[in-house]
Amino acid sequence: MRAFPHLGLGLIFFNTARHAYACGEFEKAMELGGEDKNVYFIYGLCQLKCRDYKKSIEALHKAMEMDKEGSDNSIIESAQALLALPELSGLHKRYLDDERASGQ
Repeated sequence: MRAFPHLGLGLIFFNTARHAYACGEFEKAMELGGEDKNVYFIYGLCQLKCRDYKKSIEALHKAMEMDKEGSDNSIIESAQALLALPELSGLHKRYLDDERASGQ
């Protein structure tokens, strides 16, 4: 898998609090086919740390969508907890309103 080195680097950067670098590595991994609910979740967390709240919300929602397909809902529960944080909650409400409006 060509995405694997980027996933590894992303985790290293995340664990050493170099979140902007981690975001870049996770983006490269996703471009190379490393799309997975866990990758989207950690990418959303990285974006939260980088204060790009819009990208964080989008990634967390993608992770939750992917988690619905499996039997383990731990990503959904964790993502919902993050989306309830003060930094995200107001923007998240607008995101949901926009999603509902575009779905009609």
